[in-house]
Amino acid sequence: MFWIVLWSIPAKAFVPVSKSPAPSKVALTPEDVDPMMAARSRAFIWFFGASGGAGIARSAFPGMFRNVVRIQQLGEGGDYWLPLYPRRVPRADLERIVLTDVEQCVRDYPVENNYMASRGFLTYDAFQRANDADGLAIRAVFDCFAQGANTATPEIAQTKLDRYRVDLNELRWDLLRSKLTGWAAIFTLLFLLGYADIEAYTNIYAGWFPDWPGGRLWLEGGLWDPDVGITHIPEYWVD
Repeated sequence: MFWIVLWSIPAKAFVPVSKSPAPSKVALTPEDVDPMMAARSRAFIWFFGASGGAGIARSAFPGMFRNVVRIQQLGEGGDYWLPLYPRRVPRADLERIVLTDVEQCVRDYPVENNYMASRGFLTYDAFQRANDADGLAIRAVFDCFAQGANTATPEIAQTKLDRYRVDLNELRWDLLRSKLTGWAAIFTLLFLLGYADIEAYTNIYAGWFPDWPGGRLWLEGGLWDPDVGITHIPEYWVD
């Protein structure tokens, strides 16, 4: 629930907020029970959905970070500018890389213990071994047609390489689109995870302790208020 914790600490987090006394134990009517049961069902769905999505994100982000670090370390500089890349690359190397025959590359440079390579896909390892050129230039060209970090469909890769042979500037636009698409996917994932966390929290609150003042006042710092904070939830718990 990282997003809940992050968003619930405004400047007034430790300013006391008004609270109502703990409700007495009274019999719940069907009008009270039905919405609570519905909220509990939704809470399980949102909680496990958010947990699964967060697990996928946590497993993906380290690899993405390592890829960024590797890109920063590649290349020695050159005369051709690439958008969103740390340094220029040699144009001569790019012109040589785009001459790559993808089918021959896949055939001549197999990658062991790689399922996608065994199915005929182009991998970054094979593409790198096929080209004796600036490392950042190789990475940039591959990023233009990669599906994921290290795999590409041979047909798409060859089509784009053929375009770059005619006009190398096309590579810049494809590279920019690729990077912006990747960043948009990351921000969308983070937004959806945050939204799922908020929904899970809201339904947990409505399903088990709907009268807790801290839940109603969480944007004002109610979660951390010493009088009605999370330590007081047991006083409002409904079995």
